[in-house]
Amino acid sequence: MKISWNWLSQLVDLKGINQYELAEKLTLAGFEVENIVYKQDIKDTTFDISITANRLDIISLASIAVEIAAILKIPLILYKRIEPYNIEIKRKQLNSLENYIIYTKINLSIIKKVCINNSPKWLQDYLITSDINPTNSILDIIRFVNFKWGQCIKIFQINTNNNIQIETLESLHTEENSEQNRYSEIDITKIQASGFEINSHNIHNYQNANIDIMILGNIYQNNYVNHKKIKSSLKSTRYLSYGYTEAIHLIHEIYTPNLGNKIIYEYENKQTKNQTIKCNINNINRTLGPIHSKGNIKYLDKIAIINILKDLNFTVIDKANELKIKVPEERILDIEKEIDIIEEIGRIYGFNYFSDNLPTINKVGNLSSIKLTTKKIRQVLRSIGLHEVLNYSLRSSLNDNHVQLINPLSNDQKELRTNLIGNLIESKLYNINKVNNDFEAFEIGKIFINHNKSTIASEYLHLAGLLGNSSFCRSEWNKTPSELSWFQAKGTLEEFFERMHIKVSWSENSEKNYLLDNIKQYIHPKRTSYIKQKNKTIGLFSQINSRIAKKLGVLYNIYIFEINIEDLIQEIQQPQHLTYIYKPYSNYPKIIRDISIKVSKYLKMQTIINMIQQDNSKFIESINIFDEYYETETTKSIGLRITYRSKNKTLTNEEVEKIEQMFKNKLCMKLMKSKS
Repeated sequence: MKISWNWLSQLVDLKGINQYELAEKLTLAGFEVENIVYKQDIKDTTFDISITANRLDIISLASIAVEIAAILKIPLILYKRIEPYNIEIKRKQLNSLENYIIYTKINLSIIKKVCINNSPKWLQDYLITSDINPTNSILDIIRFVNFKWGQCIKIFQINTNNNIQIETLESLHTEENSEQNRYSEIDITKIQASGFEINSHNIHNYQNANIDIMILGNIYQNNYVNHKKIKSSLKSTRYLSYGYTEAIHLIHEIYTPNLGNKIIYEYENKQTKNQTIKCNINNINRTLGPIHSKGNIKYLDKIAIINILKDLNFTVIDKANELKIKVPEERILDIEKEIDIIEEIGRIYGFNYFSDNLPTINKVGNLSSIKLTTKKIRQVLRSIGLHEVLNYSLRSSLNDNHVQLINPLSNDQKELRTNLIGNLIESKLYNINKVNNDFEAFEIGKIFINHNKSTIASEYLHLAGLLGNSSFCRSEWNKTPSELSWFQAKGTLEEFFERMHIKVSWSENSEKNYLLDNIKQYIHPKRTSYIKQKNKTIGLFSQINSRIAKKLGVLYNIYIFEINIEDLIQEIQQPQHLTYIYKPYSNYPKIIRDISIKVSKYLKMQTIINMIQQDNSKFIESINIFDEYYETETTKSIGLRITYRSKNKTLTNEEVEKIEQMFKNKLCMKLMKSKS
């Protein structure tokens, strides 16, 4: 919607109001101002306002003026300019229309001998500013009133005789299926009246001529409207009265001055009732929250709430801590509940004035010791190089100690698991089928044991892992990598215990334990070691059973372990005094370069690294060997990956190349001396 600043100033007192300040407040209130354009030729400013889909009542300049007056808390002069016109107008009731309940209000007038001529310049300027093309005819007044008040007022040329009586109209009803004008609220071509000959198509053709005209304005009741376009926007009977009165006044002033009395024939259905909503003051303050204040907590007071609602044309009845609010007829599609009223109050007052701080939490919740320990276990195992997996607790039965579900979804998931190793082996098989042979993982989860087939089951929190890959390490760069051995896998588990500050003992034998009963089908009978604390078995470490290894189809050894976490954390001995060395980490990006060096096979690798780091240690972050092969019996080629990073600046390619050239020169001199 495009509106004129000069025109708007005639409806609301904008003295001292900055245009851009108004645009900002309108945007915060839900009316986005997309553009502000000054038109030099008519010396006026146009506001291009975007209306949201839920505000179907904003269809006129008057409705915008009401919103602006409420937002800025400035006087509204919209109605004061119309009230003096009523003194010169006589109003008569159309009593014969009591059967036409589909109408909320009808206004009808006839003006004779209207001289059609050019519209005044001020009227044309207002229309141009709002993107309405003036036609230099009496229809400009109707367009002016329709845009200002949002009412569909129509004008028609008629032929009358001296004996016509308006009160004898027999029908103003529109045929709903009329194809000629099915979008009009009243099809004037269907009016049946003695003495009228109606021509609704030739007003544009008259210029400097005297004609008789009929002016018609009406509003349908919403319950009787079937057309979606008409039903989607309710219109105000008050705005129809104001708009119609202004149209009559302007026509008489501009085209028929001093022609006699002005008469408006009216019909109004008094049965229409406005919707009433109860709104609690405490609910308003609880929803909107406190207002920004330097001192104590302050909420919006009741007087301010009532004033805001009255500025928006709501009728408010104050009843102690509760307000009874009557919704204006043009807002009944938009305002239906108490929360809608609260939204209107917050929107007009300004949501930015309400505090949006979260409530202060007096006590922060603490994690239990087992949660903190489990979190640390995950961090340590991930840093070692294991992947964490999560598996379902439901699976098919593998032993007699299972806990069976009463109503399982399927036979494959009818019982709760009694160990974690089974799921890890299935995950290993899945990854092997996906050509991920070096898959190593751990899982933390609960197992469920039915001791001695009793009705009460027990659950335990366990840690299980699976180790083993074909390229664990190599003794030399030119040798084939070797698989993970028993001692290396056991060393990985011991490193985990050390970093967790847990002391355990290893044993070849174990007492009878629920863990062994549920995992014995996976372990190797002769390559198993039991993890103990104070002579109590809390877990085991074993090579996987040969039968299962054959099923997996791998050519290297796989190792498994499973531990009761609840027993494990009881022996954590956290050192009281630790010495850590902290080094600042650079915030600047790194540059990685790969170089190849051909040297004597007898030259030590540490010598080469020392030569590179000499005089450049502040820029070289790391040096890694990624390749080594022998070209001849006396020479070898080494591939080095060097990472450069500065602690106080971003290194450039030129600086890195200069550093590389320095140690290349030193390396060449060293090699030449070694040959000589």
